[in-house]
Amino acid sequence: MLSSLGLGGDGDEVDAIERVGKRFGIAFDHSDYERFETVGDVWLALLDKLGEEDEGHRWASFVEALGGALRRLFRR
Repeated sequence: MLSSLGLGGDGDEVDAIERVGKRFGIAFDHSDYERFETVGDVWLALLDKLGEEDEGHRWASFVEALGGALRRLFRR
């Protein structure tokens, strides 16, 4: 389901991406935003920036960072 979960397209995606960046102390280039079509795309970009070590711990933090944005998407 992760790879097929689309982002909102109405600003929610920017909030979600910024939450992830803040959580991990990184910033995605705004040009990267155009290639993010799914939450899975953001996850892979995060791993590219941070490396894949400790992936399990990062996954939990990633999900937590997206929590608010994803809850808003599912309420629609």
